[in-house]
Amino acid sequence: VEDRRWHQRRDGTRFFANGTMRSIRDKSGDLIGFVKVCRDDTARLLGEEERAHLAEQRRLALDAARLGWWQMDLATGWGVVDEGFARIFGVPSGPIDVEASKALLHPDDRDRVAAAVEATLRPENAQPYEIEYRIRRPDGPVRWIAATGRVIYGDGAGPPRPVSFVGTVADITEAKAAAMALAASEASFRELADAMPQIVFAATPDGHVDYFNRQWYDYTGLPEGAIGFEHWQHVHKPDMLPEVTRVWQVALAAGSTYELEYPLRRHDGQFRWHLGRARPVKDDSGRVVRWFGTNTDIHDQKRLREEAEAARRHAEEAGRLKDEFLATVSHELRTPLSAIVGWSHLLEGGRSDPATLNEGLSVIHRNAQAQSQLIEDILDVSRITTGKLRLHSRPVGLREPIEAAIATVRTAADAKGVAVALDLDGNTRLLGDPDRLQQIFWNLLANAIKFTPPGGRVAVRQWREETRAVVTVADTGRGIGPEFLPYVFDRFRQADMTTTRRHGGLGLGLSIVRHLVDLHGGHVSVTSDGDGHGSTFRVDLPLHAAVPSDAETPASDQAGPNGSTSTPLKGRRVLVLEDEVDTRRVLEAALTRDGAAVASASSVQDAMDLLAREDSFDAVVSDIGLPDEDGYAFVRRLRAGEAERGSPRLPAIALTAYTRTSDRSAVLAAGFDLFLPKPVSPSELRVALLELLG
Repeated sequence: VEDRRWHQRRDGTRFFANGTMRSIRDKSGDLIGFVKVCRDDTARLLGEEERAHLAEQRRLALDAARLGWWQMDLATGWGVVDEGFARIFGVPSGPIDVEASKALLHPDDRDRVAAAVEATLRPENAQPYEIEYRIRRPDGPVRWIAATGRVIYGDGAGPPRPVSFVGTVADITEAKAAAMALAASEASFRELADAMPQIVFAATPDGHVDYFNRQWYDYTGLPEGAIGFEHWQHVHKPDMLPEVTRVWQVALAAGSTYELEYPLRRHDGQFRWHLGRARPVKDDSGRVVRWFGTNTDIHDQKRLREEAEAARRHAEEAGRLKDEFLATVSHELRTPLSAIVGWSHLLEGGRSDPATLNEGLSVIHRNAQAQSQLIEDILDVSRITTGKLRLHSRPVGLREPIEAAIATVRTAADAKGVAVALDLDGNTRLLGDPDRLQQIFWNLLANAIKFTPPGGRVAVRQWREETRAVVTVADTGRGIGPEFLPYVFDRFRQADMTTTRRHGGLGLGLSIVRHLVDLHGGHVSVTSDGDGHGSTFRVDLPLHAAVPSDAETPASDQAGPNGSTSTPLKGRRVLVLEDEVDTRRVLEAALTRDGAAVASASSVQDAMDLLAREDSFDAVVSDIGLPDEDGYAFVRRLRAGEAERGSPRLPAIALTAYTRTSDRSAVLAAGFDLFLPKPVSPSELRVALLELLG
C-alpha cells in the first residue's frame, strides 16, 4: 500500500512523505505484521511544482508575445510543438515529424532555411539560429515567420554533441508588410527629395540628423553618408553656428517649427544664404516621432531684398534731400529777388540822391548776378544728371584759370577781411576747358571764403607731381565734421540744412566741382581735422589727359571782355525781336550804348515787315518764346526769303530761357548762328555780335 501525504513534525514543520507499507506473513500465510518504508519527498515534489509553474509561465509568456515553441530531437528527427506553434503554422500541437513539416516551407525559402539550420548545428558555430522565411499553411495563406533557436549539447565526454534543437517562431506577416510599405514609402520619399531643388533633411525626435538628400552632398561636397553633427557643423559659418544650434534646441524642446536664415558653405568655399525650415511629425498623443526639413537657397533673393531695401532707403533719402533742396532753392532765389524788388521800388520816381542810386544799382546788379549763378548751378546739375555736360578742351596753362577765379572772388574776400595767398607754378600746361577749370577753382575759392571767418586765410598752391598737376585750396575756416566728410561732394548735401544756418547756397557747387574734375580725368578730395580746424581741398589733374575736344559748351560759358566805354557797334543796324517789353528795352539800351542803331519788333510778323521795308540790317537778335509764331518760325521764314531772293545771310542770334543741349541744337538747326541763354549781360551780347560781324 502506497502512502503519499503531508505530515507534521513535532516542531511544527511540514514534510511530504512518500511511503510504502507491506504486510508480513508467516509460512502458513497468516498476517503477523506490517513493514512501512517512508521517504521524505518534499524537495522532489516542490521541484515538480516549480517546473509546472515555470512551464505555465512560459506558456503564458509565449501566448502574450504571440510566439510558438518547438523542440526537435536530433537523434530521432521528431519534435514537439506547442499550441502557439500549431496556431501559427496551422498544424496540430504535440509530436511532429520534422522532415514532413518541411513541406510547409515556401519553395523559394527551403534551401535558405536548411542552410541556416545546418550552420547552426555545427559545433564550432556559436551563433544562435535567427531567420525570417515564408510558409504556406495547409489552409492556403502564405505567412512570414521569424524563427529563433539554439542547440542543446549532451553532457558526455569528448567533443560537444548536439542532442536537441529548441526555439520559438513568430508570425511577422503584418509587420513585414508594414516594413515593406515603409521601405517603399522611404524609397518614394528619397526619390521625391532628390528631385527637389532644395536640400532636404530628416532627424530623429532628439534632433539627430540622419538623412540628407542628394542636393546636400552635391552642394557641400561631403562624402555620401556624412550626416552627423561632426560633419555638417563645418558647413556653417563659425560665428553663426551658436545661433543655429540655439534655435534648433529651442524648436526641439518646444516641438515647434524651426526657421532661420543662415549662410552655408558650398563645395567651392563660397557661402550662400539659405532659409532653414523644419517641422515636427507627431503621433496621436502629440509626441514628436520625426523631423523633416529643408534648406532653400535664398542668396539671390536676399541680395535683391537688400538691394531693394537699400534702394528704398536711398530713394527716401533722395526724396528728403530733394525736398530740402527745393526749400533751399526757394529761399536762395527769393533772397536776391527780395533785394532787387525792394531797391527797385526805392529807386522809382527818380527822387534818390546819387549815392543812394549807386548803392541801389550795385545791390540790384550783385543780387541779379547771384541769382544768375544759382540758375547756372541748377542747369549744370541738370546737364550732369543727363550726361550732357561736355568740355571744350584745348591746351591751357593752369595758372590762368586759377588767377581768373581768384580775381572773381577777390572783392568778396577783401570785403570780409579774408587774406588770399598764392603759390603757383607758372609752367604747368594741360589739356582742358579753361572756362570749366575756372569754374572749378571759383567754386572751391568761393566755398573757402564763405566758411572762413573775418581775419582768416585762404591759401592756394599749385605744383607738379610726376604726370599730375596738383592744386590745393586750404582755409582756416570752420572745418568739416567727420560725420559729414564722406558726403561733401554729394548733390543737395549741406552740413547745415536748418533754417538757422549762417551760410546760404544750394549745396551744388562741390558736386559740380567733382564732376568737372572727373571729366578732366582728375580726382578731387578733401581733408579736415573737424570743426574749427579748417579744410583742404585737393584737385589732381593729369597733364596728358585724353579729353574729347569736339564737345559743345554753351555760349554763356565762353570767356569775353568785361565791357568797354567805347562804341564797338557804331554804324551797325540791329533788329531786336522780343515780346517782353522790359527785356526788349534793356536790349535796346545796351545795343544803343554800344553804338548800334536799333529797330525793335514784338512779333514775328512785325519783324518780317521791318525786314521787307528795310534791307540794311547787319544782324538780328531774336527771342525763341514768342506769341503766335516762335523764334524758330521766324528764322525759317528769314532763311527761306534769303534763299528765294538770293540775298546774303543775315547773322542771327537766339535768346532763350530754354538752355538744354537739345534746345541749343534745335536753335542752330533752325537757322540761327549763335545761341545765348537768358539772362544775357550786355557784354556777352556785344561779344556775340562782334564775333558774328567780324
